[in-house]
Amino acid sequence: MSLDIAIPELGESITEAQIGQWRKAVGDRVERDEPLVELETDKATMDLPAPSAGTIEEILKQSGDVVGIGEVIARLSEKVTSDAKPPSRTKAARNEQPQSEKVRSQEAAKPGTSSRADRAGGASDEKQVQPDSARREDRGDGEGSRTEKAAGPSASSSAVSRPIDAALARLKGAGLPASEGDRGETIVPMSTIRAQIAEQLADARRTAAVTTTFDEADLSALIGLHGRQHERFEKEFGLRLSYTSFFVRAVAESLRVYPQLNAELRGTDIVRKHYCAIAVSLDADGAAVAPVIRDADELSVARIEEILSDFLERAATRRLSIDDLRDATFTISNPGAFGSMLSTPGVNLPQCACLALHAIRKRPVARGDEVVVRPMMYLALSFDQRIVDLSDAAEFLRRVKMLIESPIRALLES
Repeated sequence: MSLDIAIPELGESITEAQIGQWRKAVGDRVERDEPLVELETDKATMDLPAPSAGTIEEILKQSGDVVGIGEVIARLSEKVTSDAKPPSRTKAARNEQPQSEKVRSQEAAKPGTSSRADRAGGASDEKQVQPDSARREDRGDGEGSRTEKAAGPSASSSAVSRPIDAALARLKGAGLPASEGDRGETIVPMSTIRAQIAEQLADARRTAAVTTTFDEADLSALIGLHGRQHERFEKEFGLRLSYTSFFVRAVAESLRVYPQLNAELRGTDIVRKHYCAIAVSLDADGAAVAPVIRDADELSVARIEEILSDFLERAATRRLSIDDLRDATFTISNPGAFGSMLSTPGVNLPQCACLALHAIRKRPVARGDEVVVRPMMYLALSFDQRIVDLSDAAEFLRRVKMLIESPIRALLES
């Protein structure tokens, strides 16, 4: 009996997805809930699990194809045959050879260039990839030498051109754009997920009145508390204590006091939420995701840390579900994780605000009449002025700053 494998509902407002890498090939055995294929949406990248145990009978959509919700992408035979193959790479996956590999293979087939095996033999890459004409020039004889003399370039220009030729050849062998006549260019098709993100950001700029207010926080007390408590915390809860959980607590408590920033615009009505769902930007093996901590205003630092740890583990293995990423009422982004000192975050509609946390840097600051060095962090709050007044945004940010600078108070209020 054949079973159609279709794209399921992936969340509110998601109407299509892009096929990523197939985990299985035609003829492979699969178990129920075993990952079949990677799906990319504007919210996240996730694996589609097998709905039943069986054998892959047919693959209808290949990597890169854009499919709609409910569209059939493969068929599964629920009867496992004895000659079913063990898991293997699909034809599409085998064809997804890195561009650099393809270019190297093509270059290796041309006269005067070396194959990967030749280079692995221990010879100099520069000598191996030089064109025949460059090697003839090195010898100073043969047709290449006679042509050079007839053209009349000086010995010094020849000496300069040889390393340039070799560098160009190395770039070509590495799959990078390079040419002697111009600077070259590489055309990379925009993925579906990036195109949808771009559309959302452009729509936010067209429809929302977003502006940003800034402040800075002294993290001396937080760093000191972390240094004193992280070992005890790890022993008691089995978790690594991070600064992020304190930031989440500070934002959750501030949203309780300033519900104007925990709202959305629905038609001509401002809808203030009676619950707090904070999306936290995380970097999981180079993939940026923003899972949602629900009822954050009711959670302790330890419970928030437990949720964050689970999110990071599941994000690294691509096991986050669409439910983990939806229905946030506020977002915390973390450009500081990448070393950013200052930025203006975008607002993810229908949310009305986003807080950006930046890199912690020691800077001289005034304390009374003295200048001292403190670990400082810039805070940037972007907000939709259709919903939030500047005065409310500034006071909200000032309260976040106060709770970050007084982490004991954030703990006591949890």
